Amino acid sequence: MTADNPALLTAAGVPVEIKRCCVSGVFGAGETDVFSSSGETVHLPCRNTDQHCNTSGTTWTYSRDTETVELIRFGRKKENPEKHERLNLGSDCSLIISRVTTEDAGYYICRRQWRGEQQQGRDARVFLHVVAVSPSSSSSSSSSSSSDIGPGLSLTLSCRLYSDSGFSCDGLFRLLDLHLSWVNEAGVDLNTDSRYQISSTGCIISLSTTLISEDEDKQWRCGVYQRNQLKTSDTFTVHYSAKGIRAPAVSPVPNTNCEDPQSPNPAGSSTAAKAEAETFCVIKQQ
Repeated sequence: MTADNPALLTAAGVPVEIKRCCVSGVFGAGETDVFSSSGETVHLPCRNTDQHCNTSGTTWTYSRDTETVELIRFGRKKENPEKHERLNLGSDCSLIISRVTTEDAGYYICRRQWRGEQQQGRDARVFLHVVAVSPSSSSSSSSSSSSDIGPGLSLTLSCRLYSDSGFSCDGLFRLLDLHLSWVNEAGVDLNTDSRYQISSTGCIISLSTTLISEDEDKQWRCGVYQRNQLKTSDTFTVHYSAKGIRAPAVSPVPNTNCEDPQSPNPAGSSTAAKAEAETFCVIKQQ
């Protein structure tokens, strides 16, 4: 896909043509791309030819896949069970989304008009892209809490950029000049370190490594870069747990006090260990 070849989305069963025509993020020049990581608060700007904002005349809609949902109508939030509590309308008519999730990624439209009157200005179109890091299913840990990892175990992290599904990842990355990269706490590209195996496909970049003791509390960051400028990032911090660090097993010590065979065995001694001790005493007395 190129800027001259519009993508086709389906909204409420009707094909909608969305043309990425202009330089991203320039006022009055078309669409705006906003980048975020999971859990952040984002402001989606309402940019159109009319620079004077009136919140009571502002409507925001959201589209993803084949669904279009009205979020704000004439300045008031609609009852949306998934987003209602996380949405607010800014004084500049921007849409404020708190605690962003990957499900928020998609295509938003801001429209300004008075009730019963014609639309004022053209639609302001915003594409929200959300990056998220998580251990992959092949990792020893099944969640970002990393509760079952430790030295000597392998770990695979997956970093994905979620965007509007109407665009292929390869086409979107070429159009916006995007790339994903793994870096350490000092900002050094982990591709330069042979400890890490990094692979990428489409909107996903993965990192695999075998953990060592020094990785405790270490942080790895997946960054989203546009024209080599960092736009947003998400991180994974290594926390070792008791499950991940296994102490060597200690065998119970049997009671070998032959002078007082009635004395109790140490706590945790098994019946087999007690029998072994009694045999030891018989042999010693012979």
